[in-house]
Order: sequence, then C-alpha cells, then structure tokens
Amino acid sequence: MPTGDPADTGWERDLWASYRAVGEALVARGDLDAAVAGYQKYQAIAEAFAARDPEGTRWQADLAASHAKAGDVQAAQGFLANALDSYLRHQAIVETLVLREPDDARWQHDLAMGHEKVGGVRLAQGDLRGALASYRQYLALAEALAARDPGSVQRQLDRAAGHARVADVLAAQGDRAGALGSYLKYQAVTRELASRGQPGAERQRDLAVSHGKVAELLCAQGDLDGALASCREALAISEPLAARDPANPRWQRDVALDLRRLGDLLEATGDPEGARASHRRSLAILEGVASSDPSRPDGQLELSIGCWKVARASPDPERREPLERGLRIQRALRNAGRLPAAEDRIAAFEAEVARLPPR
Repeated sequence: MPTGDPADTGWERDLWASYRAVGEALVARGDLDAAVAGYQKYQAIAEAFAARDPEGTRWQADLAASHAKAGDVQAAQGFLANALDSYLRHQAIVETLVLREPDDARWQHDLAMGHEKVGGVRLAQGDLRGALASYRQYLALAEALAARDPGSVQRQLDRAAGHARVADVLAAQGDRAGALGSYLKYQAVTRELASRGQPGAERQRDLAVSHGKVAELLCAQGDLDGALASCREALAISEPLAARDPANPRWQRDVALDLRRLGDLLEATGDPEGARASHRRSLAILEGVASSDPSRPDGQLELSIGCWKVARASPDPERREPLERGLRIQRALRNAGRLPAAEDRIAAFEAEVARLPPR
C-alpha cells in the first residue's frame, strides 16, 4: 500500500510483480486475452520506473522482459505484427544493456533469445531472408557464450538450437547443401551432450527430428543410402521415446512420420514389401493419434495421407479400402472448410479409385 512518501516505490514494485504473476498464470491457463490485459498493466509500471531512472539497469531489464512476455502472448494469439513490434522493443533495450555491460553474460543471453524470437516471427510471416539474418545473429551470440562457458549444458543447447534454426530456414530457401551442413553441426553438438548423458527426452526428440530432415535433404540430393541410414537413426530414437510414453500423441506421431519416410525410401530403393509394411505400421499409429482427438484437422489430414501411402504401396485387390477411406476423410475436411489447398488430394483419390476394377 502507498505510504505517502513519493520516494517509497516498494508498493509499486509489489503491484508490478503481482501483474506479472497474474499474466503468467493466465498464460498457463490458456486465457491469452486476459493475460494481455495483465501484461499491459505490468508493462505500464515498468515503463514508469524506467522513465524515472533511465540509467538504472534493473528497471530497463524489467521493461525489456515485459515487452518479451507481451510478444510471447501476441505470437500465441497469431498477432504476428504486434509480436514482432514487442520483440524488437525488447531487443532495443537489451542492446543498450549489452553496450553498458559488455562482459555480462546475462545481457548477451537475453539478446540472443531476442534474436531467436524475432527470427521465429519473421519465419511465420514468410520473411525467410529476415528470419535467416535474425537466426544467424542468435547463433553467433550462442556460440560466443558457449565458448565462454563450455561446461554449461544450457549454453551448448542454445548453440545447437541456433544451428537447427538456421538449417530450417536454409532448407525453406532451397539451399540444401547449407541446410545439411547446419543440421550436421546441430547433430554434432547434440551427440556430444548425449555422450555426457545430458539431453532429456525433448532434446532426444529434437535429434530424431533432425535425422528425419537430414534424410529428406539427402534423398533430394539423390543419396538414397544416406537418407535410409539417417531415417533409421531417427526411428532408433523416436520409437523408444514413444514406447516410454504411449499416451503422448506427439511422440507417437513422430514414429508414424518416420515410418512413412522410411516407406517412401524403401519404395524408391526397390523394396516394395518393406515399403508396404512400413506404411501400414505408420497408418496404424496415425489411427491412434487421430482417434485421441478426432476434432483436430491435422490428425485427420495425416490419416488420409497415410491411407494414400498404404494404397499406393499395395497390390490392386488391397487398394480400394484405404483409397475410399482416405477419400471420405478428405471430402469431410473439405466440406468443413478445413482442407488446405496444398493438401487437397481428392481428385487424385478419385482417379485412383476409378482405375480399380469394379467390385
């Protein structure tokens, strides 16, 4: 409560902290609209304190953090332009702190995370060039911090993430060689951490995902043997993770997509039996994932694609059922307005069904 002394700002700081805590609690509950309101009050107090003491590091840092938190909520709401503005405000403040205290690793780390957030929004906006520039700045800072503290697991994880972010954008730009090089650097850091027993399940999952991406790049370059090897490395990680937590739909989906990729590669290398078995296993898992939340259109879409893959890998007498099933799913999605144009295979399904001999 106020004491009547204008120099006594303790109550204001308590109020500021309460708004921040309320905002974080609302985010955790998924009430993003209310969280925005809470963060706006939190930000207003931080701005007032920072204006009173522009040279004070404490409130400048708090103001920067308030912009970052607001950006997180705006990004989650899909308001990308607003999120980008908030992240750039955060970044501008932290850059002044870096200039004031260039040897303080806290500000270097905050600036690196700021570049990562900006890169993520720019990527979501389709600005690949801007995203790549931000991610490269993030990576440069992360590598410098990792070099200063090589024993820090978090610093090494940040460095690995930087390579993965850069690789993702290079792949999206069509720079396969550059993307492959960055993914391999990511894997080298992650493997080194694994040798120390450090990465948890999520980091193991990230490594499996990177193996899948490497497999796709190697396949596009014509290196089918290398792609197969990388795909099998992905499965060697994703399958034990999924077995550890069968109720986790994300990990189950990872296995299904790895099996689908393996099926495609086996078909390309002349192993139709292996391809068919892999696609059938993938479809069985996707059925479980889709049934866990039938309202999710992405699960239904992946299920329809799984039906397509099984049908294409099967002899004619076994193709009708998966084709008709996949067609029903796609038609239902289109009727509900939830079938992306890029994934619309209805005409292809219909053509394949029409080619089959009558029942």
